Amino acid sequence: MSGEVMNEYTRRRVMEEERHQFIYGYNTEERHRFLKDLESAYPILTDSTEPAAIYMKDFSLPLSKPTNKTINSENSRLIASKFLDFSISENIIRRILEQEKLNTSMSKINDLLERINRLYGNRKHQQSRSLEELKSILAESRKMYSNYYVEYLQGNQSCLDTDSLTIPFINAIDVAAKTKQTLSIDSYYGLIFEQNERMPLVSYQAINGFVTRRCNGDLSIKVATTPDAWQTFYDLNGTLAEKIHDYGTVELDDCVKQYTKKMKEIKESE
Repeated sequence: MSGEVMNEYTRRRVMEEERHQFIYGYNTEERHRFLKDLESAYPILTDSTEPAAIYMKDFSLPLSKPTNKTINSENSRLIASKFLDFSISENIIRRILEQEKLNTSMSKINDLLERINRLYGNRKHQQSRSLEELKSILAESRKMYSNYYVEYLQGNQSCLDTDSLTIPFINAIDVAAKTKQTLSIDSYYGLIFEQNERMPLVSYQAINGFVTRRCNGDLSIKVATTPDAWQTFYDLNGTLAEKIHDYGTVELDDCVKQYTKKMKEIKESE
């Protein structure tokens, strides 16, 4: 089978499967290019029954060594959860804005903005009047949670000043559903999380939290990693994301085979 046919076959396996997936492949430029190209192969289109690919950017909290010995792990988990909701929401709006032609009326866009402002907006601030403004507001909130996470690990015990944010909280699944309704999309967003480097434990857990949820009709999680790199399959609530029950797998190369062989040799040598 030629490389191009194999790529087309693998693209379809990844994007046209509604179930959450772990995509195993070596961390190479080839893997990155394959995953990034899914966005052009599966764009966001109005009046569509096809899934849309969103290659996730800025989805991990920064790695930071804690100096605070009295860290409340519940607070860290809460920060990670809110951060990821903002990251996903921002990426959805980013992808919508990147589409050159969207056949939808301004009245529908304005209605979307009004619903998001009403549900999540802080009335003390100027509300978003365009998708560009909404994206900037979501990015501001994401960065605030990211910075606060580092400050918290370094000993800052003060509460996050959510009153300073135009949108202090958001629900990514709700944003997905509302944008799909606005654009008349009768499918799901395939969120591609490519793990290129190590993340804080709570970021793994936050992503796993979407895998353990039945949200794949709106958000289908596609995690690209190597078998030895994904640090945990538990979510922020301690629920285990289970293969077959919660997610399927796609193998891009022989990394799973080699990892299994290595683990078997280690076990036999004990």
